[in-house]
Amino acid sequence: MSHRWMPTVSLAALLIAAGSLTTHTNLANAQPAAKADDAAKGKDTLIFRNGRTMVGKIVSETPTKIRFKGEVNGIALDTEYDKSEILKIVKGAPVDPKADDKTPAPTPTPSPTNPVAAAETTPEDPTGKKRVYVMDLKGRFGRDISETPMRESLKDAQKQRADIIVISLDAEWQGSGDSEGSGDDASAFDQLFRAEKIGPIFSDEIELWPKKPEVVVWVKKAMGGAAFLPFYCKQIYFSSEGRMGGIGYLRQLMEGVGDAVVREKQWSLRLAHARGVANKQGYAFEVINAMTVTEYILSAKIEGGEVKYFERMPEGPDEILLTDDGKESNIDSTKLLIAGEGNDVLTLSPKLARDLNVSKGTVDSLEDLLTEMGHPRDWAEIKESKSKQIQERWKKDFESALRDLRTRLPQKLSEIQGGGTFQERTKARGQRKVVLREMQALYRKFAEIFGEEQAAAQIADLDTQIELIDQEQQRDAQEQKRR
Repeated sequence: MSHRWMPTVSLAALLIAAGSLTTHTNLANAQPAAKADDAAKGKDTLIFRNGRTMVGKIVSETPTKIRFKGEVNGIALDTEYDKSEILKIVKGAPVDPKADDKTPAPTPTPSPTNPVAAAETTPEDPTGKKRVYVMDLKGRFGRDISETPMRESLKDAQKQRADIIVISLDAEWQGSGDSEGSGDDASAFDQLFRAEKIGPIFSDEIELWPKKPEVVVWVKKAMGGAAFLPFYCKQIYFSSEGRMGGIGYLRQLMEGVGDAVVREKQWSLRLAHARGVANKQGYAFEVINAMTVTEYILSAKIEGGEVKYFERMPEGPDEILLTDDGKESNIDSTKLLIAGEGNDVLTLSPKLARDLNVSKGTVDSLEDLLTEMGHPRDWAEIKESKSKQIQERWKKDFESALRDLRTRLPQKLSEIQGGGTFQERTKARGQRKVVLREMQALYRKFAEIFGEEQAAAQIADLDTQIELIDQEQQRDAQEQKRR
């Protein structure tokens, strides 16, 4: 069944339709504008923690967020900010941020014994623009999109002194039947454990950098296990065709696994892991429940940009049905599953993601994305980025490794002749050991794709084969001595 939208229009939806943009102005530009415009008197001022300021009018305010309307270079801007980004809010008149009672921390002095200070004070760009590093994550999640190429790309981004890292996520969806976009795949939920290895790379590990860049995930397609990745980031944007989901049918995943008690424990474990991923960056656990559990009923009410959730069917025209119980007449058709438009489990579309405060906006170009993020002109893409080459090389190397493991190396083993003289037999055994060790090296290199346990089992089996060859060689050598 398709989503049943009640006759109401949320504030977030209206802002999307109006093409609202997020922007900051830097201090150098904002202060002269405020002084030159007498009409600015009586307006509100936001002073951000990164030193930027914005003059305009507060539209609405909650304990955690503030919606602000202003104007930059004659362009009207209306957007929402997290209060955690804001150092000070001054209502009623523009102010000089330099007059703030907080004294800035002294600039660290670079020295051979203080490399962090050296990194923080190194000029990033002679033009003063923000350096934007685009990382295209494209292909199969857990295979093409994996830990090693992610870390290599981020290492390159740090080397390039990136101020902003844009993670463009376009993951192929291998659904039921192993075909593209064929519906929710129960096994996709277990890809959560791969996401728990990949996601922290661009969240927790970046926190250790001397200079922390701004990170954003731009969702083009995040179906299956890839749907967990955006939740590791505080900033999520969607493309107009973006979809995020395909991780439902959690209880079905547990069918046939032990008795009822075991299944319930396994179900609870996985759901707790998923909730933990979302809660870490402040996303509602109800959204995760709705994305993963078929039987979960969820409705929502949106007021002033805030979302209230109800674990029941809608009870009024101002409530939206997000997911039903997926039973009997409520079971989604295959067509709806393929389109990602069913409501047995929740699949986030651009509009729905924005309304539920998962996405901050919908954009279809890098320029629009940076403008929405508050950087309409003060950025430049890093052309020296090696991310694309890193991703392509990883994909090519793994495909080559698969061919070697499935075809070339087994065939090479079968072609090695073991007869002839003792010297010929010894040479043949050495050749077989070389091939087996080459296979081990491939399993080690791509263990994150094969699975650590599966790769270890394959390596152990190959060790056994090598040991048998050594024993055979010893027996043959002893036989030669007796002759």
